[in-house]
Amino acid sequence: MDQSRNWRRGSRPGTGRGEHAAPRALDPAWNPEMVPAIARTFGLRTLEDRHWKVIMSCREEAARTGHFPPLREIAGLTGFDEQELHRLFPGDFVQLVSHVAGLSPSA
Repeated sequence: MDQSRNWRRGSRPGTGRGEHAAPRALDPAWNPEMVPAIARTFGLRTLEDRHWKVIMSCREEAARTGHFPPLREIAGLTGFDEQELHRLFPGDFVQLVSHVAGLSPSA
């Protein structure tokens, strides 16, 4: 296969995907104390244990794999179905969770 097209299969250098995955999805400035303020800017007034389970599961998976986990994978990691995940984080799920969890959704 032509190397210039190989990135479409997830192995483009520096993307955090493929066999050379690096945990670049994690924001090094993130800390749990900033989460409530970030959540409020997106309309989440309170964070329950279920929110934290999603947030921390996403961060752990991003640290392990180097990328933001897909919705189905988050459901499997947390034990919540996709509808419950959307109830916990209404609107653009990926955008909201990536911000509160300090992750890059495109990494």
